[in-house]
Amino acid sequence: MTDFSGEIALSRAFVVQRTELRFPKPSIPVRVRARAPDPERIKRKLAMDSHMHLDRFPREERTAVLERAWSVGIKVLVTVATSFSGVDELWALANANKGKVYHSVGAHPTELDDAVPVEAEVIGAVERTGPVAIGETGFDYFSLPRGLGAARAVSDVQREAFLLQARVAKEVGLPLIIHCREKERTKRDAWNALLWALKRVQFPMERALLHCFDYGHEELIRWQGEGAYVSFSGSVTRKSHEEAQKALQCTKTDRFLLETDAPFLLPEPLRTTAPETVCEPSHMLYTASFVSWLLAMEQEDVLGLSLENGCRFFGLGR
Repeated sequence: MTDFSGEIALSRAFVVQRTELRFPKPSIPVRVRARAPDPERIKRKLAMDSHMHLDRFPREERTAVLERAWSVGIKVLVTVATSFSGVDELWALANANKGKVYHSVGAHPTELDDAVPVEAEVIGAVERTGPVAIGETGFDYFSLPRGLGAARAVSDVQREAFLLQARVAKEVGLPLIIHCREKERTKRDAWNALLWALKRVQFPMERALLHCFDYGHEELIRWQGEGAYVSFSGSVTRKSHEEAQKALQCTKTDRFLLETDAPFLLPEPLRTTAPETVCEPSHMLYTASFVSWLLAMEQEDVLGLSLENGCRFFGLGR
């Protein structure tokens, strides 16, 4: 693996434990506060897209997508699995871009096809491809079917699939990338199921990453209080995601990462001004711009912290 340790030169003064609540911020329109980033300044720091899906881009566009990412200072990204059938393709993409692209293995809760993966399949994918993490796995109650019986059957499969992947991750010593989405934003059913499952497995929380964090500050304080990580995507730039913005304001800066979830979750202001745009890793600079405004930090330092935290979490540069 590429050693980034010598290239990450961040002042320890920026690594603070944010436990104070600093909201609300002044009410500024999203398109104003999510200002355009300065790529020339960003390129002086390394940056990481900790969660994206390179295999979801057309084959003929992937090289250009990566080149645009490298051109704005993103030097490493993790392409995250959503099914075990696609693991070999991710492995090939990582091998073609060694030291820059890394991959995970796992099954997304909405792509289980009503069947729990076989343990041998999970372990085989790990041994064959050498991923940096297992996931993304978790609970997606937003997609549950109508009807109590049908919803319960799907949620049971999601739970068992998560328990299996979490157990394997614990056994082989890999971190776990977690997806958690509620049926309604005010609910906490998926969240409670996740906490129960992690406790059931006795999973080491410092190896857990909840991607695309979209809960409030109370959930974040509890999550990070146990040593776990979160990552913020372009969704946090949206005006409707005020709870996640409040959570971001009290994040521990040694426990957060940035991601795009590309080709999904286009950040503002692109989502408003160019909604036809497909989200790419290079667009993470818009999210970093918003995060830096919210945390009262420089964009370069926000990106540098995310990279340093990501290298620590995924075990890069050790």
